Amino acid sequence: MYGFELKDIYKEGLGVKDSLARLEKNKDAFLQFEACAKLLQDKHPEVCDEILENAEDAYVGYFLLPGSAQKTFIGDPPEWTENPNNNKEYEYQLNRMNHWLVMTYAYFLTQDMKFVDRIVLEIETWIDQCPPPLLLDEDGAIDVYGGPNGKWWRILECGIRLYKTWGPVIEAIAPLGVFDEALFTKITEILYFQVDLLARFSPILWPEADHNHFLMENLGLMKASGMFTEWKNSAKWKEHAKECMCRAMKAQILDYGAQIEGCPSYHNGCTFWFSLGLKFGRSYGIEFPSWYEEMLSSMGIWALYCTRPDGNNVGWGDTGVLTGTMAKSAVCIYIGTSNPRWLDYSAYMGQENKLWEELSLLIWHMEDPKQFLEDFDNALENPVEPPLDPLVWNKSMKQACYRSDWFGEALSIFFSARSPVQNLHAHIDPLAFDLCAFGKPLLTDPGRYTYQEGPDRENFKRMFWHNTLMVNEKDAWEYLASWKYGPMKTGDILSVGEKDGLHWLVGYHDNYEPVRHERLVASLEDKYVLVLDKLTNLKAGDSLSMQYNFDGLEAKEEGSGFVCQNHGINTCLVSTMPPAEITEAAISDRNDEKRPTSLLVFRDKMAEDSDVLYYTTLISPTKNGAITVSELTLEPKANGVELSIATSEDAYQLSYDADHYELKRR
Repeated sequence: MYGFELKDIYKEGLGVKDSLARLEKNKDAFLQFEACAKLLQDKHPEVCDEILENAEDAYVGYFLLPGSAQKTFIGDPPEWTENPNNNKEYEYQLNRMNHWLVMTYAYFLTQDMKFVDRIVLEIETWIDQCPPPLLLDEDGAIDVYGGPNGKWWRILECGIRLYKTWGPVIEAIAPLGVFDEALFTKITEILYFQVDLLARFSPILWPEADHNHFLMENLGLMKASGMFTEWKNSAKWKEHAKECMCRAMKAQILDYGAQIEGCPSYHNGCTFWFSLGLKFGRSYGIEFPSWYEEMLSSMGIWALYCTRPDGNNVGWGDTGVLTGTMAKSAVCIYIGTSNPRWLDYSAYMGQENKLWEELSLLIWHMEDPKQFLEDFDNALENPVEPPLDPLVWNKSMKQACYRSDWFGEALSIFFSARSPVQNLHAHIDPLAFDLCAFGKPLLTDPGRYTYQEGPDRENFKRMFWHNTLMVNEKDAWEYLASWKYGPMKTGDILSVGEKDGLHWLVGYHDNYEPVRHERLVASLEDKYVLVLDKLTNLKAGDSLSMQYNFDGLEAKEEGSGFVCQNHGINTCLVSTMPPAEITEAAISDRNDEKRPTSLLVFRDKMAEDSDVLYYTTLISPTKNGAITVSELTLEPKANGVELSIATSEDAYQLSYDADHYELKRR
């Protein structure tokens, strides 16, 4: 059926019976899960209650899957090839069997065999209902396995099944004696098929090792080949998987530990996957070089910078705002290194609730769950301030960040000039920024919402809903489809600086050539945010629009700008670009959930050619009434511009040196 015979894949004198007998005898995973369950029952019963509620739903066929914000009935037993949510991600996610994990946890909390029996039933139904579309030796297999025709047989799903669900679940429940030889023979065949697939095709799909898929695929290879030491290729595949993980670490982790794709959710996901590499290495006798662990630990730095003061992710690119925060990276790094320092920093940043969420999900991966809980509790009781500069320029990522401090009430700016982007998880957003004040999101990136092709995907990825500027109502580069963009031109950060209570970030991009857009985003004494846009080589008839996606619905036009209210904060925006309208956009905090926002749009049109044109915008957030702006003017000079700002509370005389990208007081 699979293009190989079992006798040919095993070492001489060994077979399926030997693999099954060893897995039944080896209780390492069983005892680890048992210890985690007991600790949770003793110390955190509220976590157990949530697990059991989700497990009971999964047992009767209800699970949260893409295409719906509510749990979907997946069948009893699951209809593996059906798609009631009409969403391609539903097919992928269902066939990763994530619901098996929560039922496994439930067994160890209750010792109720119904959860294990259900998993065993689903294993057999999936094998019977979902045969692979091709034999391994057929020509052109990579086109099917790497493309849409494969559906649940994408290489990625193979990797995820092996490292995340099939592998750990089989290890944990095999000592219960629930697999007879006939079923385990079927399991062995289909696992080997997927491992061979991963070893052969993943390096071809990802020759540069620069994508998160490559990590999960090689984790699957490492997990299964580590579990089945009786296979002839076990040792070779384990070494191959380790080398691929090391290549990926070198290719993907840049300055400040930033993962190359530029999306906080995927950064934190990769922190988990790189950490599992070390854990699997310890379990299966695979030795990683010391630099691998050092680079893994550095990923906590960028996770910290990509966390909003409210504890959630900056929603950059395909990011779930409420998932994968600094707390996730802190717990994940602990899985790989047992180093609690990122837990300490996360606690200092007020992420206690987020840390609790990650504990409930990830404690099951801890090799010493008792020590983890002790370190976890210590972090909450004795948090440590991150010893990091709140102003950072990540040159390799073409992104920069500023925070007024590491407390939850901080003002924060995340700014990006990334062009070209590394892959299509990124959105069309050069020179956009994400702004929080008083620890609350105000002008925000829209986030991900969905991977499903269609208007929603297009709106969330295209430029108009991002806090940036457009020329002639065109995206900076062409949106062709959910996973396809047109050509991109260069953009980059030009300067990051601070002086006299001013902190600034400056970038540019050339996607509107011959027009160049340069933008400065600055904090004025951590009270105001100044945006200065410089455009060169505009022609008569060119139109400009500048958008601000305000996280709230209470926005009104007032004078020459807007006043917006949300989270108990009043935000005033005044610009030298003429105001035009308040329209509706959206923000997504997690998959399949979106909420309406107020999109503030300023517009202008060129009456004549212009070599250099400046606009400036002042953003004034306050908790105590609205700050009114009585003066906002700019006067171009030979090497930049002078600005005069007067509000109901403050006045500034500033100059911007466009040659050296520096903001000064006059």
